Amino acid sequence: MRFKARVRRHPFSLHRYAERALETKVTCDNCGLEFVVYGVFASCPDFLRLNALTTCLASLDVARKLVRLSEDTDIDADLRPQFPRDALGESVSVFDAFGRALRLRQPGVIRANAKLNLFQDLDALDGELRLAGLPDLPGILGTDLDRLYCLFQARHLYEHQAGVVDNRFVAKLPAYAHLRGQLRPIPATNLTEGIDALERLARDIDRLFTGGPRGSP
Repeated sequence: MRFKARVRRHPFSLHRYAERALETKVTCDNCGLEFVVYGVFASCPDFLRLNALTTCLASLDVARKLVRLSEDTDIDADLRPQFPRDALGESVSVFDAFGRALRLRQPGVIRANAKLNLFQDLDALDGELRLAGLPDLPGILGTDLDRLYCLFQARHLYEHQAGVVDNRFVAKLPAYAHLRGQLRPIPATNLTEGIDALERLARDIDRLFTGGPRGSP
């Protein structure tokens, strides 16, 4: 018995983002090796460690690239919304990792019994800086502090509330009371401004802990 089958094919395109779009070039502070990473990372492949600030800044640069990818219309529309969420979570995570590394390398600046995830809690971090006799967050960031609060609170929403505005978010940012119980979008501009503010804070925190020159570019 023989049978014939006819298959109709409709050409379609797959929209992917290339790894090159997330490529970040880094120079190791210790050995001078130049290498390329494609995401959040923690060590030089040759020297096996990097300066905490270098790691943090390079990872924040990757987060900015994720934000830009979210606006790339060549990428599938179902995929793009995940990029801002990834950028949001990774920005706070790398800042927390930066803070932990800095505390290990500069013991005594911050109280040893300060909370472990201090660099995930801006209010607690502000209090510890004051206790240490260092400039507080308003003194370091000025009006950029509001952008940073938005970044950290939005990250909390997407990590624990699926992005829905809750009472904690409104208590920290009363201007968003009208969005209580609703999904809080992540505008690319606001996210980029928050990452920029986080970079500024990381640079100045590093300078305050290490006593080095001001880290601003």
